[in-house]
Formats: sequence, structure tokens, C-alpha cells
Amino acid sequence: MTAAKSLEQALAEAFVTADSLKAPLKDRLKLYLVESRRLLPDLEGTYDQLVQRIAVNGADAFVPAVGEVLPNFLMTDAKGHLVELGSLLAKGPLVISFNRGPWCDYCGLEL
Repeated sequence: MTAAKSLEQALAEAFVTADSLKAPLKDRLKLYLVESRRLLPDLEGTYDQLVQRIAVNGADAFVPAVGEVLPNFLMTDAKGHLVELGSLLAKGPLVISFNRGPWCDYCGLEL
């Protein structure tokens, strides 16, 4: 990273590079992870610790299973608009991706 390039710019460029890669999601996520760890070495283990804490506490037990029928509910779409599950299902099959928030670059790559 040069003095002229801020950390924010470098992370944004890493995101764009990973997002534009014509590769499976796991490869794009890995690329961004490696680059973000290079740019933020002090935070290298923090993400891994968070994932481990979530797994140890059994949070995955509350995740809907593939094919599980969900009750009707309101959610926000990718643009932040409220939509009803039933209205989307009326148009055909649906894939729902639950993400942490727009601030999460890893979630952004998945979308």
C-alpha cells in the first residue's frame, strides 16, 4: 500500500477485485480474506475467533434448513425496501440469503 492510497481505498479495491473474479464464491471470499488480512494484520485472528465463538455457542442450530418452509414475514430486499415473503413466492421459487448487513464485505461478495 502506498502512502497515497488509504486503507479504505485498498480494501475497496480488494473488494472490487474479488467481486469481479469469475470464480466460485469460496475462491472470491478467500481472495478477499487474504488481502484484508494483509492490509489489517492486527485484526488477523479476530474474524476467526468470532466464527469459532458462534459455532461453539450453537448458533447454527437456529439456521433454517435447505428446503424448510418458512412462515410469511417481512424482510428488506437488496435495495432496503420491505417485501413480503408470500408476495415473492407468488412469483416463483425463491432463494433467501441472510446477511449481517451492508457493512459486511464478505456478505457483499456473497450477494
